Amino acid sequence: MESRRNGRAALVGVAVFSIPVNTPAALCALLKPGQAVSDLARFIPNEHVLANAETWFLAPAYKALRRDRTLADGKTPRFPFSTSYSDPCPRLGVDRIIFPGHVGAIYQASNALYTGRSRPRVLCLTRSGVAISDRALSKLRADDNDARHVYAQLRDHGAPQLQPGESGARYLARALADGPFRRVRHRGNHRYVLLPPAHALRRKIVGAFPALDYPKRTDPPPDSDPRPPRVHEDLSETAYAGVAA
Repeated sequence: MESRRNGRAALVGVAVFSIPVNTPAALCALLKPGQAVSDLARFIPNEHVLANAETWFLAPAYKALRRDRTLADGKTPRFPFSTSYSDPCPRLGVDRIIFPGHVGAIYQASNALYTGRSRPRVLCLTRSGVAISDRALSKLRADDNDARHVYAQLRDHGAPQLQPGESGARYLARALADGPFRRVRHRGNHRYVLLPPAHALRRKIVGAFPALDYPKRTDPPPDSDPRPPRVHEDLSETAYAGVAA
């Protein structure tokens, strides 16, 4: 998304669609051969962009995605519909709220279908309330080539130093136990389906899920679990939640 002032264009927002790791079976059953479900992985407007501009931007971004007609017939959209997630769980730092949570108001304003929550999980939070994603920790656990970057991130957040000859998996278990990390229970993100313009497909999608009311409140701040995060525990941050409220 761009804005123009004094004849000059400025980038004020970005929408990123990706292929989700997990897709509800009810949606997969509605796909034609060669089609896939997309996910609105990131929706990031600048802070000065007003809420109604966010809702406006979502419509042309989704329309641009549906213009991808790379299947053999050249007519069928490759991505007929998209999912998106909102994270209602607040993140607490030492003395302040760093993320208040959001219920997906822009998706509701776009008449997206609310299908409930993703599965509950456990978040690994730093002292300042930043969540360390399991995708990053898995690189360190497996001694991946990018493990040094994850190690540097943990060290920046107060993790102990790696010992000579210590494997990534052993270090991670020790760092999560001895470092200033805490785990909190997350009840799951809110999941929406951005509906396509085709009425027949819209009816099939709506009919595949029970009718649910839109959520209107974020979750209460979660209590921290006094036990340290475990190495093989699901610590994933999101199934990519968008960042807009």
